[in-house]
Amino acid sequence: MKFMKLVQLSLVPICFSSMAGNADILRSIPEFVHLHVSTERGWSGSVGTLPPTASFAGFSNDDGNSWLTLATGPEFVNLLGGHSTAFTGQLNQDNCSVGETPFPMTLQTWDTKLDFYRLQTRQLNRCVQFRIKDVAGLNPASVQPACSVTTLSANEAIANGGLCYFKISPNSSFTIQYEVSPECTDENLFSSLELKPLDIFAYSGFYMSGDASGRSTSLKPLGSAALRFSIEAPSKDVALSVNMGEGSPRWPMVAFPDVHMSELEIQNKGSESKMLTRLFIKNSCDDTNESACRFSLPIGVQYTLKEILPTGRLRTLDQWYAGGVSPAFWEGFFPSQRDITNFQFKEGSRYRLEADLTYLSIYHRLFKEGFKSFLIQRGLWTIDPNAPLLPIPPVSRMPGLDTLKPNSPLPVVDPLAPGGGNDFQLELNQMRALLKGVDWPPYFEEMCGDDGCSKANSGAAKLKVGIDFTLERFEDGIGKKKDYRVWRQSSYSPAYSDESQTLIKAVCQ
Repeated sequence: MKFMKLVQLSLVPICFSSMAGNADILRSIPEFVHLHVSTERGWSGSVGTLPPTASFAGFSNDDGNSWLTLATGPEFVNLLGGHSTAFTGQLNQDNCSVGETPFPMTLQTWDTKLDFYRLQTRQLNRCVQFRIKDVAGLNPASVQPACSVTTLSANEAIANGGLCYFKISPNSSFTIQYEVSPECTDENLFSSLELKPLDIFAYSGFYMSGDASGRSTSLKPLGSAALRFSIEAPSKDVALSVNMGEGSPRWPMVAFPDVHMSELEIQNKGSESKMLTRLFIKNSCDDTNESACRFSLPIGVQYTLKEILPTGRLRTLDQWYAGGVSPAFWEGFFPSQRDITNFQFKEGSRYRLEADLTYLSIYHRLFKEGFKSFLIQRGLWTIDPNAPLLPIPPVSRMPGLDTLKPNSPLPVVDPLAPGGGNDFQLELNQMRALLKGVDWPPYFEEMCGDDGCSKANSGAAKLKVGIDFTLERFEDGIGKKKDYRVWRQSSYSPAYSDESQTLIKAVCQ
C-alpha cells in the first residue's frame, strides 16, 4: 500500500447552505472581524488597518416595509461539536452528555455552561457596538428589548445588543462600523461592569425582517461575518506572547489541554477504508489558572495508524493532520474522518491509532495550510487572500460520524426564542476565522496539567493518546473491535494504560 501523508478536513460535523438574500441589494460585509482590548497597553479596536464596516444599499419600494436587523451572539459549541447561537443569551439544553468513562473526571454541568455563555453574551453586548448611519435618515424601532440605541443625529446612532432593528426606506444606504465601547477600555471600570479577560467567537448576521418583533416569518438573510472579541489577560495573571505593537493581540503562552482517546468506527468500502474517530478534549481549568482557560485553544493533531505485528513490531500504515479550535472553557468530543485508499482493515489483525498533540500550534498551522489548499483545489477558496471566501455547496455533513446525532441547524424563524439563532452560516464563519486569523495561535511556552508544567517549545511537553484494538469481524461493512487498550503518555498530565473495555462516549437522548 502506498504510504500517504495528507491533510484531512477534520473540524466538526458541518452543515452549510448557500442562502442568498435579495439579489438586487448592494452589500459589502467583512468576512472576519477581530476586536481586541488591551488595557495594559491602552489600546483597543479592530485587528487590522481599516475599521471593519458593512454597507447595504439599492433597496426597492417593496423593501420599504422591512427592517434591517443586526443579530449578534456568541457561538455555543455543544458536546458533539455542533454550533449554535442565541441572540438573547438563552440556549436550548444540550441533549447529549458524557456516559460511562474509564477514568474519574470532573465535568461541567449544564448550569455552568449556561452561566459562561451568558457571561460571554453580556460582555459582547456591552463592549461591541455598531456605529450605524443611513443617508436617508435613521429610524430605529421604538421598542427594542434586546438592543440599546443611542441617537447621535438624524442619520447616525450607536447600537449595542443581540437584536437591533432599523427601518428601511427605498432611499436607505446603510453603513455599519464595528467598534469597541469606550467604557470597556477602562481597566478601572472592569469590576463595576463585571468584565473579565475573555476570548469570544461570535456570529454577526444581517437580515431583512418583516417587522421588529423578533418573530417575523419574513426573514431574508443578507450575509454574515465571523466576529471575534477578546479582552487581553493581565500579564500578572498569565504569561503573554510578545508585544508586537499597537493592534497586535497578545495571547496566553500557557495552555491546559486535557485530552483522551474516545470511540472510533471503522468501515471497509470497496478498495478503501474509512476511520471515524473522536478525541475528548477539556479546555477548562481550576480557579487559580482560570485566565488561561478563558481563551481559545488551537487543536493540532498528528494522527498515525499502525499495525501491531505478531512480533510486537509496529508497521506504519498512514499519517495525517487534523485541526480545529477548542473554544474558551469548552469540553467535548472532537471528531475526525480519514479515508484511506487502496487499503482494507483485516479481520484478526491488531492495530494502533495514536494522536500526537505534543506540538499543538505547529500541527494546527500545518492543518490550516493544508485545509486552505483543500479549498483552493475545489474552487472554494481563491488564491488572492483579499478575495472573499466562496460559499460551500450544501452538504449533509462534512465530515460526519454515522454514529453521532449531529446538532442539525434550523432556519431562523424566531430569533428571540431560546436557541432560535441556530444558523446555517455558523460553521462557515468559524472556518473563515480559522483561515483568516494571522495573529493566532501563539507558540506556547508551557503546557500544564495535574502533574505540573512542561516547557513546550523544546518538545518536552509530550502529549500522546491512543488506542490499541483487534479487528474481530465486519458486519454490514462496519468493523467490530475487541481487546481495547486505551492509553495516554504525557509529561504534564497523568499517564495511563487501561484495558477495561470502556471508552469515553457521548450519550444522547
